[in-house]
Amino acid sequence: MVFTNTFEQKFVSSLGMLTSCANTHGDPFIYAYHSGEIVGVNQYFLTLLGLNELGVNSFISQWLIPQGVELSFLLSTSGEYRGKVALRGKEYPVIIRSELIAVEEELLVALSLRDISVLQRARAAEHYYERFKNKLLTNIS
Repeated sequence: MVFTNTFEQKFVSSLGMLTSCANTHGDPFIYAYHSGEIVGVNQYFLTLLGLNELGVNSFISQWLIPQGVELSFLLSTSGEYRGKVALRGKEYPVIIRSELIAVEEELLVALSLRDISVLQRARAAEHYYERFKNKLLTNIS
């Protein structure tokens, strides 16, 4: 888990617990303030963005596009949402799981991102297979 220096200094006693919670996820994981300022990420997130470290003053709005809700709502209400991650001129569909957590009397948002493009490709392949099968059976009969 990688945290900003300011966050590490302010919440030194909670870093172990936050890291342990984040490491239970096999998906990109982010801790942020309600404002959207990112304060911590796991290695999966850094890999997704092609980064080696977390930049200063990084905000979720730089790459996350929620669908059907405003970003401010997503950051203030626990739940599961659809969205897209915008990277290098491309957009990737994701499921965003948002949880509000209290850490030393400060409210943080924990976000995990699940890539759903694989599921969409599988559904498209299944649809293609069904069409192919129907055409084949029609031609045979």
